[in-house]
Amino acid sequence: MHLLFAAGDNPFTVQYGRCASNCGSASSWTLTVIEQGAPRIGRTELAIASDGRLHARFDLDGSNDEPIYATCAGDCSMVGNWKKVNLTAVLGGTTAELWGHPMAVDSSGRVSFITSDQRFPADIRLNSCAANCDNAANWTSALIRSDGRKSSMVAQGGTLHHLIDDGAGNLRYRTCASNCTSAASWTESGPLFAHDYSQPTAIAVSANGTVHVAYNQGMVSGQSAQVEAQNDRLLYWQCASNCMDPASWSGTVFNAAEGQKGLAMAERNGAVVLGLAQGLEATAKLCTSGCTDGAKWRTVTLDSQARMTADVDPYSVRNCTNNNTPPELATWFPEEPTVAIQPDGTAAIAWGMWMNRQCPGSVLARQQGYGRFTLLR
Repeated sequence: MHLLFAAGDNPFTVQYGRCASNCGSASSWTLTVIEQGAPRIGRTELAIASDGRLHARFDLDGSNDEPIYATCAGDCSMVGNWKKVNLTAVLGGTTAELWGHPMAVDSSGRVSFITSDQRFPADIRLNSCAANCDNAANWTSALIRSDGRKSSMVAQGGTLHHLIDDGAGNLRYRTCASNCTSAASWTESGPLFAHDYSQPTAIAVSANGTVHVAYNQGMVSGQSAQVEAQNDRLLYWQCASNCMDPASWSGTVFNAAEGQKGLAMAERNGAVVLGLAQGLEATAKLCTSGCTDGAKWRTVTLDSQARMTADVDPYSVRNCTNNNTPPELATWFPEEPTVAIQPDGTAAIAWGMWMNRQCPGSVLARQQGYGRFTLLR
């Protein structure tokens, strides 16, 4: 099992974790620092190609965002086996990666990820490399769509599948089978699902081609009463074929607020797992088959503010720098889950427990806390 995560507090590090067995125990993990000394680390992503090569993506998030790509094909617990390249110049300057999981590796080993230019409407760029990706010259970056915010992408075979908010209150589904840095190579649906462009989205594709999407709708207006009744709720949809047609999709509606602070999805052999963060708790939803029926899903509470506080008193983590006293307010909250399904069907889920913290004479600030991990059957 493999993990990539940010750790520390100004400076930060990026660490790679590997575990061969008994991964529910922290002592079973080997950790390797592959980046250090950064003022801040943005989103981290890790993908495994069919040949076992690891592909990593993270941002050095200081005064400007600098996208870094890293790869390893040998013993990745050895820092010398990691090769890195700064892609800022390739992307035409500093960029911000969209929420979701927009890095994908297709069956040929081509690596692709999405960035936006931080404006609204935001221009969407695809950044792609076929081989020897630790050399910046082997990357191509191009505009593939204007307008859009929340974005998720996955590869199945040689095809990229993309879910994006169109900036007009809708989610659209897009595919590309080749030459995907050309906007003309993409096929895009019309509006499929209502979405307020602020809430997380996720997409997965089965080996048989079935497409799965999940998202919190957020608060939309100007829609039918039926659609607006889904406001603030988590939705899951599935399509087996002809997925550009809205009539080909069916799904189910879950509870209010679920997934507002983070949403991840994994699929394997028809089973689907959702990792969710909302309010004061992190949860998982699991389904083995027939997932368009809401009754086929079970929900598991992974973590909560109360559980985390019982493990670590947030007031004791660090004193305030201005007077070396404990903060006036300190509470835990979950964010940014990630999910994978192992070959035996076990779901591996990781998430962050962040801290809201206020020191004397300062405003409430959001700070990194601890990573948490569990295995579910």
